[in-house]
Amino acid sequence: MIMNEIKTSRIRKNAINYLRTIIWYENISINVSIKRRIAVEINKAFRLGPDPTETENLLFIANANRVSEFFDQQESAIWYKYSLGTTAPNKSTLEICEVKIPESSLYFQHPIWKLLERFPTHEDLKIFYATLPKKNLDYLLKKLPMDLTQSNAGDIWRQWKGKPQFFMLVNFLDFVGYIVYSYYKCIYELKFEQANNVHKFLTQNIQFILDNLRWCSVYLLDLLFLHIRQPNQSTITNWIELISHSEIKESIIKVRKMKRFVRMQQSMDEFKKRFIELHYLE
Repeated sequence: MIMNEIKTSRIRKNAINYLRTIIWYENISINVSIKRRIAVEINKAFRLGPDPTETENLLFIANANRVSEFFDQQESAIWYKYSLGTTAPNKSTLEICEVKIPESSLYFQHPIWKLLERFPTHEDLKIFYATLPKKNLDYLLKKLPMDLTQSNAGDIWRQWKGKPQFFMLVNFLDFVGYIVYSYYKCIYELKFEQANNVHKFLTQNIQFILDNLRWCSVYLLDLLFLHIRQPNQSTITNWIELISHSEIKESIIKVRKMKRFVRMQQSMDEFKKRFIELHYLE
């Protein structure tokens, strides 16, 4: 029994650390790309040659080597390891990145990762709620046009025009974490109809989540649907089957098979298997 608990802990840590490291890295990479592009535009007036072609514009997309250059770490392979999720950033790295890209460390340190590690206890929910930055929590509570537990929450959200401004104030992981928090709060209060409404809201916003975190969303959605299900549901929601566009489904399958994400996929498969064994049979 003790060995099983140790093994479960190790699998859980690996699965969560892979994903939060890669999401942190992707945020860094996007910001480096933006900064490189801005630098080119600022110097555009002083350029002697023609404007860059579309092919040349691809050079502004930051791969691991360009991210290394941005942080003056060209001699190190550490950023390549970050991009795979095999090595997690330490405190010093997070602080260095925070100087050049403010609030980047939040993607690695966000309280959602603790919430997703296991079937959260009531105390875990309280800690998550208390850990969210107060101003972000205030925006979540006051600016959302609906309660996530409403039966028509998805319809209201889809029609709401204030989403761009909302996400200028609230981190996307705050929003996703709040969905998980709202679901489990309903479960502990035995409000199963409202919990089902949160599940419904999540299923209606699969594409929205995919659009915001790109390929990282594939694994985040795996975790979300591992946790959030209809109260009487005994199996995991196969969320990919809820996507109507075949091209998007094919892209998701390709992501899972990419060499870069082999370890991520293996770790997630193990995590899901153990989570189901521990919690779906209770």
